Amino acid sequence: MFSIAILVNEFIEKYDKNGSADFMKLMVTWKGKILTIVLLVICSIFIYKDKVNAEYINSKQYPVELSNFILQEVEDRYFKI
Repeated sequence: MFSIAILVNEFIEKYDKNGSADFMKLMVTWKGKILTIVLLVICSIFIYKDKVNAEYINSKQYPVELSNFILQEVEDRYFKI
């Protein structure tokens, strides 16, 4: 996010020097702060939207069923009451 902010700021300064000053004045007001927070929340939602429903462990890369079987066997053999 910081890299994008720097690039946008440099672009604005290069092509519209007065617009950059106006933009900075806007961003230090309470409206600018709210706008920044809303943009960060929207970007965060887009970034993490796919990761919420993703599997924690990929069963194709890690033998999940084998691990569960081994844990169950150890529990049955050594921790039975």
